[in-house]
Amino acid sequence: MTEHTRDASPDAALEAALAECAREPIRVPGAIQPHGVLLSVAGDPLCIEQVSANCAKSLGLESG
Repeated sequence: MTEHTRDASPDAALEAALAECAREPIRVPGAIQPHGVLLSVAGDPLCIEQVSANCAKSLGLESG
């Protein structure tokens, strides 16, 4: 937590955190953290459209 949000109200702290998050790049190739997975879902009912390469291993599933 940054110094300016430590003593701020919860609303101000949330706004500061959201602003900081908005500045961070998320569409960087290879940027998925090693302990995370990416699932892309769409439709109604939801169907998995895409998964990251580490998905099966990270979730303890067999690939195939």
